[in-house]
Amino acid sequence: MAERLQDPLLALDLTGRRTISELQDNARISYTALSPAVNLSPSACLTKVRALHQRGVIARFTVEIDHGALGYDFFEALVSARIHPGSGQLMKTTVGKLQQLPMIFQFSILGSTEDFLIDIRARNVDYVRKFVLKNLSPDPAVALAETNLIFEHHTARGDLPVL
Repeated sequence: MAERLQDPLLALDLTGRRTISELQDNARISYTALSPAVNLSPSACLTKVRALHQRGVIARFTVEIDHGALGYDFFEALVSARIHPGSGQLMKTTVGKLQQLPMIFQFSILGSTEDFLIDIRARNVDYVRKFVLKNLSPDPAVALAETNLIFEHHTARGDLPVL
């Protein structure tokens, strides 16, 4: 993991900030297409992106899959869970077990009234119910599990304030 600076934005020059902004719009943009937007040659763009990646500013490049285009009829559910007070050690076991399950899209440990939030991609509501009954209800660390079904999913850009 990259070393954290006092003010991370001060560590980026204007070209670095513009490069990040462009890559957030399209991580697959060619260096030829990126170069005019950031006022660099294509080879200098490659050098800039590699340097940002090596410094840990760019952590990874990802692909978002449209499961519906592949014929999968998935929907999402968010399951929040609260552990019993004093069950910290048991929670580590629970977290380790849950992180291995393929239906979990994201898993977050919270600083809230709930202790963790599980984002599940499921085939149907019964699948979610079985997930909760099999993986959370019998767990001695889990005091409460609450399920919310997501009917629509909208993705925000989520930019850092770099410009």
